[in-house]
Amino acid sequence: MTSNLGETCTVEGAQYLSVSATEVEICDLFQSKLSEALGSGGPGGDVAVSLEIEKSGTINASVTKTAESTPTNYPTVSVDVMDRPLNLSDVEQLAMSAARVIQTEDARAADSTE
Repeated sequence: MTSNLGETCTVEGAQYLSVSATEVEICDLFQSKLSEALGSGGPGGDVAVSLEIEKSGTINASVTKTAESTPTNYPTVSVDVMDRPLNLSDVEQLAMSAARVIQTEDARAADSTE
């Protein structure tokens, strides 16, 4: 799925959410919350997102900035839920956590080039 933000997103395991949502809806929600959290402080350019939803109650996000000659792979971010099934609020929480990781990694990279 490609959005107008220049981002690409894939989802595996959508059937493990407690609500019926398509891969496109899950990606749109994740990307919307990620963009909202990053504001103008995002990685810029094209970003590839891979979401993996596991039956065990874990959702993982792998984010890669693809706009540069050498892609930047950010650390994988996960949300684990043990007391209930995963739902869309967990996708939102994952996006917010991914945004914090992106901001931290970009700040660390900027500090190392100074």
